Amino acid sequence: MDAKLLDACAVLLGPQARRAGPALLRQLTVATVRAAFRRLALRTHPDSASGPADGALFIEASRAYELLMAFLLSRRTPQDIRRQGAYQGPGATGARARPHAPGQKPFTSGQRPNAPGARPRADAAHGARARAERGREVFYHGPLPRRRLRLAEFLYYSGSISWQSLISSIVWQRSGRPKFGEIARQLQLVSADDMTGVLLARVHHEQTGAAALRLRLITVEDVRRVLRIQRARQRPIGRYFVERERMPDGELTRLLHELFRHNARVRLEAEKAERARAEKQTVSV
Repeated sequence: MDAKLLDACAVLLGPQARRAGPALLRQLTVATVRAAFRRLALRTHPDSASGPADGALFIEASRAYELLMAFLLSRRTPQDIRRQGAYQGPGATGARARPHAPGQKPFTSGQRPNAPGARPRADAAHGARARAERGREVFYHGPLPRRRLRLAEFLYYSGSISWQSLISSIVWQRSGRPKFGEIARQLQLVSADDMTGVLLARVHHEQTGAAALRLRLITVEDVRRVLRIQRARQRPIGRYFVERERMPDGELTRLLHELFRHNARVRLEAEKAERARAEKQTVSV
């Protein structure tokens, strides 16, 4: 077991973690693992804005995160669990998760909360039974983050899908996304030989667009243009939940409306806060 944990540490913290050995596991903290996962996710998330990301590494990092968090939380005392609340998956770091009520078990497949304001669902909609057969999955049941969310994020934070389904949907969408180099060649921004050189010159985890930019083969505006086209051509992520998770079209439509209202509230709150800051600055002057 220690070998698997050290391998997970190597994914998040770097290869030097293996040399540290079991001593590292004794000193490891939740905050360290969480911060390492965030840093790696920023570079490898399929929706990264700086270029095509490493989806395989993102999945590997997510699995390492879950393994290490399960290990760390298994060492906590009952007092720690009551004080800090149970682990809710990587997505729970964006907002403090509420602890379970006394005597209430953590949410798992087939037992998940409804979205805020949603109608109770007596039947196991969205393929919950099929997911339960694949093993325990982590569902978020904290408050919605007070920021703009994308569809898959909203489904996860509203408790409609598990963390594993969120990752699978992102990878599914990215797998159908045209490659950065293919679009760049179609736009005649680079030649086939140039793109081969870019791929050979990439350093560890460097994205294709960043490498081409570093080699001065394309400009920043070229990178942005390719990324806009790339995102426009990718499959709508909602199709994943309809086709793979068997989510009814009507349910997806209802959740889309809830997402729209959430993002509208967030935008209005941000505008109100900005006006308040401007008024405060005017008074102080």
